[in-house]
Amino acid sequence: MLECIKKIKNIKLSYASRSGEKGFTTMELLMVVGIAAFLVSTSSAIYSNLRQAQLRQAPLQLIEHIKQQQQRSCVQYDNAMHGIKLESNKYTLFQGDSYETRDPAKDIVYTLDDVLGLCWTLVRETGDSSESGSSGGSAVSTFTDEIIFSPDGCNVPISTGLIAITHVVEGTKIININALGRIAYQPEVEEYCHCEAGSTALIC
Repeated sequence: MLECIKKIKNIKLSYASRSGEKGFTTMELLMVVGIAAFLVSTSSAIYSNLRQAQLRQAPLQLIEHIKQQQQRSCVQYDNAMHGIKLESNKYTLFQGDSYETRDPAKDIVYTLDDVLGLCWTLVRETGDSSESGSSGGSAVSTFTDEIIFSPDGCNVPISTGLIAITHVVEGTKIININALGRIAYQPEVEEYCHCEAGSTALIC
């Protein structure tokens, strides 16, 4: 009991002595402010690197998937055509002549991060002589949201154009699909192209 009383007295004395002390010194305040500033700057740098990584990785993944569908059409995997259906915040790898006539059981959907979006300007030419079987046929160009590769032309796409992946802060990366089936970044047009507000149209 005596030991407990002594401890209580010691606690009271300690508290009393501390209560008489002054507040933080100027040096201590400067140290706290410096540490806080360091933490804020470090967090900002980490977050900026994360945003940049998001804008780097998403286009690389999309290019990889486009080339995958290109190759599958070329080798006639499952005896079918293969393509990609684009939407504002996701894209779907599908198997079939078009997204409408595809086999839904073979769909693979990839959803983008909330800070990323898609827009595009893709053109599909139909009705030419190679498709109609007559020498008098003329090509008709229509805008589309699908990238499809035909096994007949192997690597040659049925639709060509530009796809943009945008980040709300970091900017835009643009992918070009040309008539020869080459799929690559096209950075030289990034500063001239933008997604039309409220739509998925890419304006260049």
